[in-house]
Amino acid sequence: MATILVTGGTGFIGSRLVGRLVELGYQVRVLTRGTGRQRGLPLDGCTIVAGNPLDPDVCRRATQGIDAVIHLIGILRESRGGSYREAHVQTTRLLLAAAKENGVRRWLHMSALGSRPYAPSRYHQTKWTAEELVRSSDLHWTIFRPSVIYGPDDHFLSVFRDLFSRPLFRYFGILPLPGGGATPLQPVAVGDVVTAFTRALILPQTIRREYVICGPDRVSLSEICSLLLKSGRQPVCSIPSPARLASRLLLFAAIFFLFPLSALLGLAGGFPPEGWSILLTAWGSMGLLSLRPRPILFLPVPWPLARTLAHFAEGLPSKLPIGREALLMLEEGNIGDPSLAARDLGIEFLPFREGLSSALRSGEEKF
Repeated sequence: MATILVTGGTGFIGSRLVGRLVELGYQVRVLTRGTGRQRGLPLDGCTIVAGNPLDPDVCRRATQGIDAVIHLIGILRESRGGSYREAHVQTTRLLLAAAKENGVRRWLHMSALGSRPYAPSRYHQTKWTAEELVRSSDLHWTIFRPSVIYGPDDHFLSVFRDLFSRPLFRYFGILPLPGGGATPLQPVAVGDVVTAFTRALILPQTIRREYVICGPDRVSLSEICSLLLKSGRQPVCSIPSPARLASRLLLFAAIFFLFPLSALLGLAGGFPPEGWSILLTAWGSMGLLSLRPRPILFLPVPWPLARTLAHFAEGLPSKLPIGREALLMLEEGNIGDPSLAARDLGIEFLPFREGLSSALRSGEEKF
């Protein structure tokens, strides 16, 4: 059986793909930065090549004696540890050169739906540049452009699950949504993405083809949030009345801004005992009021304000689920036509609601 090199094989998609390849009888080689990241990979039929994919020698060693490369390396957010250009372009260039040097012919490439030369986000720009490198090679390549990929331990639904479990959210029940959450998406189940890669390995008609990989359902961000909240038995008010929204915001402002400010002014000017008694009683009463179960209100946030907040959030030490690059990609939506992939690969893509229910039944945390 053929030996397959999988880069990014310890990630959300890669670990599942490696497991599927081993089940199908392939010998799998995983290129990863450290052997400590191999948790979850199968012990039999899988070997680890530890090293930096930005090192040409590591790339040569990883591609020796293999039959195909499945290149999954990618990052959703830049950091000191790596840039989009390094992760998407440089690793592709070095691995292509190493594959050619070692006589590898087959190349399966993970790109992204929305990749194009003049995309608003650097993420999509660098994904396109990497595609161009693949297309200009003389390998038997196949390029996949998936939409948002979801499943257990993903980087999409888990962001919202984490947010929904935070006490501050539960107390006040306000969910800010950029653009009102109207952005259209076509999420695709991770199992369908894995199937696309494994079938492309053995189907000659996929050589030098580019495939959009996305689910059959177009759903808005607000619809996705509603489904997640309802699955956790949290009531939702997606179109709140102005009065209800104003009262919720006033409660938040009173507890976190007005009362603390009043206390500081009291300390500076000297509150009488009865003044402190009234202040603390009112503060405690409003705090208890905030603990009362209430429907979740969706708060539309205009895109200009959302971009400003994202810029501010990137400067904070904690990693908040918002950033300018992610917001740029969200603003333009993420939809496509998967019919070519469905025809050539023989895949019936899983409807989103069915896939979401399956993911939630698979042992995910309850909200």
